[in-house]
Amino acid sequence: ESLLASQWRQRFETCRSEKEDAVAKYLMQKEKVDALVENRQKSDAGKYEVKYRDVKESFRLYRKKAKEIFEAQQSGNTGVSDSKFISLLRKICIVGVGLQLIEYPCFSFYLVCLVPHHSRQRHRRSKNGIHTELDGELFVL
Repeated sequence: ESLLASQWRQRFETCRSEKEDAVAKYLMQKEKVDALVENRQKSDAGKYEVKYRDVKESFRLYRKKAKEIFEAQQSGNTGVSDSKFISLLRKICIVGVGLQLIEYPCFSFYLVCLVPHHSRQRHRRSKNGIHTELDGELFVL
């Protein structure tokens, strides 16, 4: 019986050491994967933040220029033509960035909205003008 007990004890010790080794390897691999995921998220966040800032800045400049053109048209100064205004809109509406130009010639105005590529867009008319729905959120533009 003592021989059988010593054999079982030896098997138990072997299995326990194998288990401890496997757990240690698993934890090391998990730490490596977590570090890689964290580094990837940091690099992706920086890349998208730069793109967002660029789009935001170009849109701010567009709004400033559009306001100047609108004020010039309102004051009766015809130094800026409609075609120049439309060309400005078309320059800012870069498909890869997510700006879309929606033309409403019957209302004689243009709508520029910043939308994600995957969003579904629905337009409807109301008393206050055109409303745009993007993925369930309503924006009055």
